[in-house]
Amino acid sequence: MMMTIVWCIIGLYAAAAVGAIIIALVELICCDVDRSKAKLPTLSNHNESRPISFRDGLSAAIACDECGTEMVYSDDKRLRAAPPQRRVRCPNCDFKGTKVIT
Repeated sequence: MMMTIVWCIIGLYAAAAVGAIIIALVELICCDVDRSKAKLPTLSNHNESRPISFRDGLSAAIACDECGTEMVYSDDKRLRAAPPQRRVRCPNCDFKGTKVIT
């Protein structure tokens, strides 16, 4: 009888401890989500602060086959090919092609 009472008391303390831990975790997660929303930049702020714009063209470090001008990447996407490739264009004569990348 005495051992049963002791085990019941231990069980109650354990349940209370687990409940307190769960409540603390929920509060921590909720508070972190609210804080992280305040720290995140908006999409327009991120795009405005981006140092290199693909609209202006990022140097591809190769010369155009037609006019010899330095070519730029058309976008920031890799093409699904083997080997991997990216689209390039000439800002001078509008020659377009793909560059094998490593």
